Amino acid sequence: MFIELRPRATVSHVASAFAVVAALAFFPVELAAQSSPRITVSPTTVSPGGTVTVTVANGPGRATEWVGMFPTSSPDSGYLSNWVYLSGSRTPPSNGVTSATLTFAVPQTTGNFDLRFFADNAMTKLATSATISVTTGGAPPRLTVTPTAISLGGVATVTVANGPGNLLDWVALYQTDAPDSSRIDWLYLNGLRTPPGVAVVGAVLTFNMPMTAGSYQLRFFLNNTQTLLATSNTVAVGGSAARRR
Repeated sequence: MFIELRPRATVSHVASAFAVVAALAFFPVELAAQSSPRITVSPTTVSPGGTVTVTVANGPGRATEWVGMFPTSSPDSGYLSNWVYLSGSRTPPSNGVTSATLTFAVPQTTGNFDLRFFADNAMTKLATSATISVTTGGAPPRLTVTPTAISLGGVATVTVANGPGNLLDWVALYQTDAPDSSRIDWLYLNGLRTPPGVAVVGAVLTFNMPMTAGSYQLRFFLNNTQTLLATSNTVAVGGSAARRR
């Protein structure tokens, strides 16, 4: 009679088998735990020409992934001219990144828009942001100056309110009958000629009035352009009006 002898499982065989089973059991759990690409935007309601902050997370990490702004009703082929790589410009980063914080200017027209995140210089969509409502429904921009009569070279206080919230919104001093191209002095909303690190919608600024008597005003402009947002009340500098203060 022939008796077949089977080798006994050694401790090392059992350990190896257990390791394989454990790896197989863990592998799908690990994949499930990986987060999907995500794109978020803030704020979701903004005035025409305002800016939004866009946060990209969990990207695949290729250098030429990109983000574009779209009307919400448009197909992926209908992006606006407003698009960037995750470097924040149209030059890709030297190395791929998986996350970024970007700034986008919204259109000058009202409507609903969103941001979409795409893979590797292609139209393979990875994620879509919440809808951005561009509306003029809020209070309009406002600019006031005090005092309204001031001595030659005196300091005026200028209050900006309800701005669109762009980094490069700015305020300038003019004679009341001067064109927008003939400013006397100007500042960004941080009170400097270097842009603020964070966009603001309101500010309190000070301007030194000219040494020439006359009628002056302040004007509030959009995002380094000459798109006029608001004009202040008139300030009388020097002359009888200033002396009566």
